[in-house]
Amino acid sequence: MRESERVELIDRLIAGIGVIGPGAAFERFGAKFLDHHLDVDLVHRGLNAQLNPVGGTVDSVDDAGLVAAEYSIVKDYFQAQWTKPTHDLLHVLNKHPGVKDIYLLASQCSTPSEINATKERVGAWPGFYGRTIHYYDARRIAEVIVDEMLLDDSAIGALVEHLPVLDRILNEVRATLAIPPVDPRRVLFEGLDETIESRLRDAGPVLAISGLAGSGKSDAAAAYVASRKGNYQTPMWVEGADLVRISDLSSKRVWRGGADLNVVAMLQSRRCLLVIDDLAPGISLADLKPLCGPGSHIIVTRRETAAGDIEVPALTPRQAREILDRDAPEPCPEPVLEALMRAVGGHPLSFALINKAIASGISWRDIGDDCDTIAELAYGRERLADRVLGRLKPLLATELTVFDWAGQPSCDQRFLKFVIRTPGMIKLGGQGLRAADRSSVVRLHDIVYASLRVQSWLSPERSAVLDQRLDEHLATLIGEESLALRILASTMRDKLEALAVTRRSPAVLVALLSVWRPEELNLQAVGSPEAHVTELEKRGIAASYVEVRFILEAIEALYRKDKAVSIEIAKANLAARLPIFERLLALPIVDLRSSAEIRHHWGKALRIVDRIDEAAEQFETVMAGPIPLDSTRLQLVRHYATDSDRAVVLADEILMAAQKPLTVISSVVLGVVENLSWAKGPALNALFDKYADLIEREIIQAADVGFDQAYGALASVGRYWAWHDAARLTRIFAAIPVPSVGATDDRTSGALGEISLKLAKANFPPDRGLQERAIRYYRSITAPDDFQLQKLGEVLIDVKHFAEAEGVLRRISNFQTAPFAAYRLSQARLAQNDAAEARVLIDTAIANLGEEQQKFAASFWAHRHKVRKAQGDRAASEDLDKAIAICEPGKYRTYLEKERSKLS
Repeated sequence: MRESERVELIDRLIAGIGVIGPGAAFERFGAKFLDHHLDVDLVHRGLNAQLNPVGGTVDSVDDAGLVAAEYSIVKDYFQAQWTKPTHDLLHVLNKHPGVKDIYLLASQCSTPSEINATKERVGAWPGFYGRTIHYYDARRIAEVIVDEMLLDDSAIGALVEHLPVLDRILNEVRATLAIPPVDPRRVLFEGLDETIESRLRDAGPVLAISGLAGSGKSDAAAAYVASRKGNYQTPMWVEGADLVRISDLSSKRVWRGGADLNVVAMLQSRRCLLVIDDLAPGISLADLKPLCGPGSHIIVTRRETAAGDIEVPALTPRQAREILDRDAPEPCPEPVLEALMRAVGGHPLSFALINKAIASGISWRDIGDDCDTIAELAYGRERLADRVLGRLKPLLATELTVFDWAGQPSCDQRFLKFVIRTPGMIKLGGQGLRAADRSSVVRLHDIVYASLRVQSWLSPERSAVLDQRLDEHLATLIGEESLALRILASTMRDKLEALAVTRRSPAVLVALLSVWRPEELNLQAVGSPEAHVTELEKRGIAASYVEVRFILEAIEALYRKDKAVSIEIAKANLAARLPIFERLLALPIVDLRSSAEIRHHWGKALRIVDRIDEAAEQFETVMAGPIPLDSTRLQLVRHYATDSDRAVVLADEILMAAQKPLTVISSVVLGVVENLSWAKGPALNALFDKYADLIEREIIQAADVGFDQAYGALASVGRYWAWHDAARLTRIFAAIPVPSVGATDDRTSGALGEISLKLAKANFPPDRGLQERAIRYYRSITAPDDFQLQKLGEVLIDVKHFAEAEGVLRRISNFQTAPFAAYRLSQARLAQNDAAEARVLIDTAIANLGEEQQKFAASFWAHRHKVRKAQGDRAASEDLDKAIAICEPGKYRTYLEKERSKLS
């Protein structure tokens, strides 16, 4: 949630809280608030059943008498003479002398200075030592609602009765994976909600509602959520077509109340209800059960019926008539209704399609005649829908054959528009044939698609045309270097993989290579890059941009596949393919950009096989040519990382161009930021200052659309901003969606851990909450590298988990000689009273500090002073003097000088 949005929501809630009254109303509100805020069950005895005050009791208290709460609408509750809260505190202490935590809730706002003065006053009172008093004025309550409860549907449902502004806020805040609204005209099935509830309670956390497409499964699931939403904190809805395997759920994000979280993490950490609509056959209920934490449930709808599934009952004739007669010019004749029931067996969507046909002018007599002709056909209950759809052939055959050709009910929206143009999109959208889906996808109702498949509208000629149009469209997307290629490849992957087997299309293969993971690479389809070059050489005509791009992408994909097995084998095979690049350059080509990209990929390959100088030569040749590539500039930034001046010049060229929107792709801009963080010198600092606003914009935009690279870039530039622009670092982190722990890969978790750690230390004393968050991110990394282990050890030392920190630091491969690892380990050993090893480690750390690391030397010498002091060395202060002498002016030097003055 952006900070400006958060502030606005808090201010609106403060105003709403301030007008809650009288006292009984605020006490009821406060009780509900604490019920959802605390992990303690409170008994609310301050009001009787008629909501009148009960004399002589504490408003709320837990069964053990350890936690208590009092509520007040007194305007100056935390101000003035402090009479009312004094009475409340003494009252609690008198009634429950063993109390440890006391919550004071007020409906009015107080200033921070007034709250602090209160804390100091109470802290000095006899009898309150060892007890914690929590002060919740209207602002604190509003902050908790915004920061903790906007994701909790049950909490918001409880509070909205007292805070009507909450309802307006939720209507304004974006949401994803939201439960679709229940159709008010749906057919009701008596007792279905109760059956679902009892099955979830008695048989486990996952159940399936099964039946034919269009039988009302989705409506039944949505209706159950609507009727039982108070039982869950967050209900969520995912389309089963988006899940090929169970792991795909981990990439699903839920955006509620301005927060961005992972679906799997939500299921395990909150009471959630997830509906997966039309689950793929390859995923079983047993696969889903381990995802559910306490109180979470999953309901799936699916077409295949298995033992234990709940089946939506078929429509009765009365229910079928309810659908058929909606807005019809005349009711369905009884003989026609009987014929329809025999033909379709009470299938809701079929009746809806018939109702649509009647609305378009078809007569009941025609419908009845069709029933007579198809009643015995073997295709089953969907056949009537086929006949109804067949009447749309003159209008929509061209548009609908795209789906038949694609072999699935969904199609990439941009490709479909490219093929059928705007008039076709309008026609397709006006017939009630489309199901809801993402904006980038057009989806037909399943029964419509099933009907389409038996119509035989797709001719071989039309199929060949669509194959060609796909190649043309993919060529456009490949040239764009945008996300659109990945979106299409993900949406139409099955079709692309089928085409890759039946015909070799370079454009299709480039699209697939953008989404295939190394283990998914189809070696037969990709073939041999050497053989493809030979074909181009024999052909004797110029190679297209896409043909060249395919060979380059194939070389990289084969390297990634080999690397997953062995880095040595991967390098050896890549080295064997190096001659391909020279052969490609010798070919006649259509687009000069191909030559630049060949040299760019050649340089990348040379760098991988450790031929660094030759790699740089290729990169420099690209930059000196007619089409210099920003991606090549980025490679040179990496190459010259130790040459700050050269790296900064190249980075400046990229960032200067990027100031014009849509000129440089985000991945290159973010890559520059990531790779410059390790460069040194004032020129780099000036570059970060010069383009601070651009970098901030790119990070926020990339994070908003789900680019994990944004977090790596922020961690990198954060190493500079933490020292020189902490306010910017804090502002950006507040403005971007932050993935939950365990919802990201190792690299992103490491970046988020480092960002959290930097932000924690931007305050003094450090923010303990951010430190704990950093620890959780670092602990979630499955295969931490040495740097991540070092940072985890650092933050564990900061929070005084010294033994765990030592264990982590000793996992670093060269912990005894790496200066920072040895320094941190020395801290951990000293904290555990082992000054002897601490001395050996800090001496080693200081000796191994490189020239570029000397700016950190003051911290090392200051720690050495502590070690020598612990050893009883009377000359230990000389190390502190040295630390001060080499420390740059600033907060840390001031701190050291104060420590030295204490010794004097």
